[in-house]
Amino acid sequence: MESSTSTAAGYINLGAVAYREGRLDEARALFVRSLLTDHANERAWLWLATVATDPDEQRYCLNRALEINPESSGLRRRALLP
Repeated sequence: MESSTSTAAGYINLGAVAYREGRLDEARALFVRSLLTDHANERAWLWLATVATDPDEQRYCLNRALEINPESSGLRRRALLP
């Protein structure tokens, strides 16, 4: 049985904590690890867009989230990108 930290959701949760604590590089690594576990995880793509500093990378992440879920909150966020 997998521990909760070795699942996509576990990595996302750890990444969210790291993000809130200002550890952005660690958060990014955890969101990427989540996607390696489950590449179709909408939440992971949305979080990765949150920590991305490049608008093109943000757009890519949000587009991936929208491919997974066309009703994703990423649609509103993508519209705000330059």
